[in-house]
Amino acid sequence: MKAIDTLETAKRLRAAGLPEEQAEALTYVLAEIREQQAAAIGEHDAERGTVDLVSKISRIEHDRDRIKQDLDRTKQDLDRTKQDLGRKIESLKVDHQSKINALETARATDTSVWRFLVGFSVLIAAYTVILKAT
Repeated sequence: MKAIDTLETAKRLRAAGLPEEQAEALTYVLAEIREQQAAAIGEHDAERGTVDLVSKISRIEHDRDRIKQDLDRTKQDLDRTKQDLGRKIESLKVDHQSKINALETARATDTSVWRFLVGFSVLIAAYTVILKAT
């Protein structure tokens, strides 16, 4: 709020016909009223500013709490995902080990069959040689 120019105001009041003492007294009263209004407006603005700050701080605290809750939920989701992945990895390990064992068993069986066939072929070859010799 702009201050009153007391000298100019007193001149204007004298020019309007007021005696000098009344013009000066009225000018000072107007200046005091203006200062009181400015102080009251300043206090009101300060109170309103304080209320605004308190409101903003409250919103920030609320947002902080919401973000903390979101972060906690995200951590829980991450822990569950980590546990799920651990179980799936273990399941895959067991499955792959089972398949490896089956392949090794099949290979051992194939080797045994192959040895039997080779041995049988040798036996037939020997029998053929014996038959021809007799």
